[in-house]
Amino acid sequence: MKKIYKHYSRIFFDYKVVETDFINKHIQNEPLHIKEYWSVFIGFDKNFFKYEDFYYDGHTSQSITILGICFGKSYSYDSKSIKNWELEKSQNNVAVA
Repeated sequence: MKKIYKHYSRIFFDYKVVETDFINKHIQNEPLHIKEYWSVFIGFDKNFFKYEDFYYDGHTSQSITILGICFGKSYSYDSKSIKNWELEKSQNNVAVA
């Protein structure tokens, strides 16, 4: 599901979301589900000029700030056991009377 959201002083637009199931050979061949997000964003920064290239555990963000206006792109993911993913999904779909 593509979405628009605000994080700090930036507005993000997810333009690509991909869901995949796979077997994690590093953790006892446990089946995992991964959801990947590609986004672009615009926002404000206290700096007039700045280039930022951020990486943490596979999550990336690159941005440039010109005259306090920030433009950038990012990649992120969420990975969980398929059992946990299905459990959370079913709990979110429970109707409340």
